[in-house]
Amino acid sequence: MICSMEYCVYQQDNACILKDIEVNALGMCDNCEIVSPNHEFLAAAKKRRLDEIAEK
Repeated sequence: MICSMEYCVYQQDNACILKDIEVNALGMCDNCEIVSPNHEFLAAAKKRRLDEIAEK
């Protein structure tokens, strides 16, 4: 099954790796588990991107 949830632990190469997928009444995957980057990683990524934008 195609999956575009990049931060889901079950998503690899734009596909869900689960064999059985549960979809709720809203059509959303009930098995989705989102990974959250830690504060330091997120702050560094934001700074890096803002620096790239400033260079342009």
